[in-house]
Amino acid sequence: MNSKKEILRKPLAYDGLLKKTELIRVCKIPDGTVVIDLNQNIAGRGAYVKKDLSLFNLIKKKKMLKKALKCDVDDLIYEQIYQLLIK
Repeated sequence: MNSKKEILRKPLAYDGLLKKTELIRVCKIPDGTVVIDLNQNIAGRGAYVKKDLSLFNLIKKKKMLKKALKCDVDDLIYEQIYQLLIK
């Protein structure tokens, strides 16, 4: 019985918990730069975005990443997330 527990996270603008594989992690690294963490292993303050275009639009409209990461988020990051979502 070596069943591994699923790692669950609560994404922005979503009321439930989801597996990490269903999410995109955005991370503020210690030097203050905001990056998209595709491997989900960069050290720093992170926030999760569900792979859902309608939720992403709400996150962008309400500037939820700025609030979660406690720093300004460049429009380039939002564009990169959008590109990941439409693939």
